Amino acid sequence: MPDLRKRPPAPPVSPPKPPTSADLARRLEDNGRFVDRAYLDRVFRYSAEMHKDQVRRSGEPYMTHPASVAWLLADLRFDQTCVAVGLLHDVLEDTLTTLEVLEGEFGPEIAELVDGVTKIGRHSYVRKDEAQAETFRKMILASAKDVRVILVKLADRLHNMMTLDAMAPEARRRISQETLEIYAPLANRLGMAKVKGDLEDLAFYYLYPLQFASLQTSLDEKLKVGRGTIEKLRERLVSSLAEAGVEVDQQGAVAGAAQLQRQVDGDQRLADAALGAGDGEPRRARTVDRGREAAGLGVGGGRGSVVWAHAVTSARRGSVSKAAAASCAGSAARMSAGTS
Repeated sequence: MPDLRKRPPAPPVSPPKPPTSADLARRLEDNGRFVDRAYLDRVFRYSAEMHKDQVRRSGEPYMTHPASVAWLLADLRFDQTCVAVGLLHDVLEDTLTTLEVLEGEFGPEIAELVDGVTKIGRHSYVRKDEAQAETFRKMILASAKDVRVILVKLADRLHNMMTLDAMAPEARRRISQETLEIYAPLANRLGMAKVKGDLEDLAFYYLYPLQFASLQTSLDEKLKVGRGTIEKLRERLVSSLAEAGVEVDQQGAVAGAAQLQRQVDGDQRLADAALGAGDGEPRRARTVDRGREAAGLGVGGGRGSVVWAHAVTSARRGSVSKAAAASCAGSAARMSAGTS
């Protein structure tokens, strides 16, 4: 295994390439959303004009940020209004534009949504405990009159986390902790599993870089030999459902490092309570090592040690009979045990 201190892995989620107005329009159309290309282009050009003299800490033009936030929203299948607010979400806070001017340019709906995103950014979170974090999350939800305000703020935070390496180390830790305690749970509450997972993995990457590197490196190594088994299991599940007359939209996802670590930390707390933790072994070393085992990373290369992953299937027609469900469960159990 490479020296993780000298050669740390890249961040788990990369930022998108900053899109053009035409890119955003195509993405919305690809997702079946209504697009007024002239309107979207006008919003894009207005935001670019307002931010034209600004740069990010990375040295990039500031416009790369709102454009990327808009892309994330379009990619998540939200509508043109959300994408427009993503493009404009910083103009009230970071430029001389006023609420009245924005309303005159794009109407009251856009102006109110942008103002809502701006107000959320003014809330100051000081970490104390979980109860305080939950109170802060409720305050954010209560202050947003429209759920789209939260959606734009989550996309804003996600892109900021994707580009966090330009910040000072202390700022990275503070922002990552806030992301883990406030924004990832908000995404979870809204059913945005992909956004939640990306936020957690990025926060874990910056808060615990060595632990993240150890888990991710081992996970990557195991995936090289585990993908074949996972694909066979997927094919059996789809086949069993097809035999039962059920059409499915099947997708699979490998658990991220943060999810694995959380699972292991929960198992560790149960083990510590049952057996006691006074063995002198550092807790973090134990949890990382058990994290590899939980992911099938610390044991032999048999089929039973395949990487822990989950597949999400949703039936489009009909229902799954008990016999079909039993067949699927049996297939999964045999694959895990290494039988045919």
